[in-house]
Amino acid sequence: MNMQNDAAAAAKVLLGTGYETTVDVASTLDPAIKGSVTLSLPSGKDLARIAVIQHGLREGRPLEELDMLSGGTIVALSTLAVVVRKAPDWWYRTEGEGKNAVRIPAPELLLDQQLVWHVWGRYVSFRES
Repeated sequence: MNMQNDAAAAAKVLLGTGYETTVDVASTLDPAIKGSVTLSLPSGKDLARIAVIQHGLREGRPLEELDMLSGGTIVALSTLAVVVRKAPDWWYRTEGEGKNAVRIPAPELLLDQQLVWHVWGRYVSFRES
């Protein structure tokens, strides 16, 4: 066995990139919203990013103060914003222009909540497998 390959594989697992799955999705509301989404297990750094995004979506309120649907939606959106590694353009919002433009995951902007919950369900199933 090659120790370098073992170390690289361990690093991928540690970073969450060793465990990915790709799912095909399609919106029932908008035929233009379709494509493949690649999901990955989160690393420790990813979990911290999820917490920061979640805090922003909660607008500083403690999660316990929100109703179950709102709290669950925030958990799903913040997690998907990080664990979706590759997706079509509709998954992102763009900040800046030209060479300074940056694509930022923005599942919270999607109007098709069924699509969001479908991606969330696929992520949860993958995570639990």
